[in-house]
Amino acid sequence: MVELPDDVKFFVEEVEKRGFKPKKVAIEDVVGLYLVWEPEEKEGKRVWKYVGPQTSHEALKEPTMIACGKDTCALFVDDEIRLAYERDVRRIHEPEEAPG
Repeated sequence: MVELPDDVKFFVEEVEKRGFKPKKVAIEDVVGLYLVWEPEEKEGKRVWKYVGPQTSHEALKEPTMIACGKDTCALFVDDEIRLAYERDVRRIHEPEEAPG
């Protein structure tokens, strides 16, 4: 089973603490292809299950999701970035202060 990377798992936990419930996490693997996890309930706890690779068209159509590249992640809610995340330093930004 493919686990979420620790830095991405940290961001997911912080997002959920802030009241958001993403329905998908997609991490870019190669151009146009994402590795995807979806939540499931296990023993009363929300856990992330790897569902496999998806094309960008498939992976990025969920209205509430986290999408990650090599250096950053973003929480999208209805096509709007609500939080941005620098993976290497584990820093979360509100959209108006997001890097680059």
